[in-house]
Amino acid sequence: MFAVDGDSINVIGKLMNYTPLPEHVKRVFKFNGQELRNDSITVTNAYIDTVMVNVNGIDSLGFEYTLQQPNGYFDGEQRKVPVYALGVKETEGRFFYLEKDTSLQYVFDKTKGVGTVRAEASIFPVLLDEMRHLRDYEYLCNEQLASKLKSLLLEKKLRNYLQESFKYEKHILDVIKD
Repeated sequence: MFAVDGDSINVIGKLMNYTPLPEHVKRVFKFNGQELRNDSITVTNAYIDTVMVNVNGIDSLGFEYTLQQPNGYFDGEQRKVPVYALGVKETEGRFFYLEKDTSLQYVFDKTKGVGTVRAEASIFPVLLDEMRHLRDYEYLCNEQLASKLKSLLLEKKLRNYLQESFKYEKHILDVIKD
């Protein structure tokens, strides 16, 4: 579960009573450490709280929903929900192969943010860095899983060629399982 900056979401807290008698409990509903609900209620079968939360300018949401009975029984849950920026993250890159005394001039588009120049004596560090991005990519639909698997298999082959250890065999098995 995640939220997008600028969204509003309904958060649900649910209390269940599995005993045949109504139970008196104190329930607390917190959002990012701030109490939204804190009172005593009676729960016969189930009790559902719904709270609307606006997501504005923060990187994660923290929720806590707890109950306490007069006899000391305590239970609850904490949940963290990441918040993503609105829109799509887009990167633009150019690769240039330079031989001998070649020179190159490139002007960055200032509207796209800070630019980076990277020079390598070999293509392998660049490939391994791109493979790391695919390996760490957080979304896992079928297309991304297929790209992740291809990248992991290519990285395994490349590291073998470079006589380096490959530490992500478990990642391959996890992607195949999904």
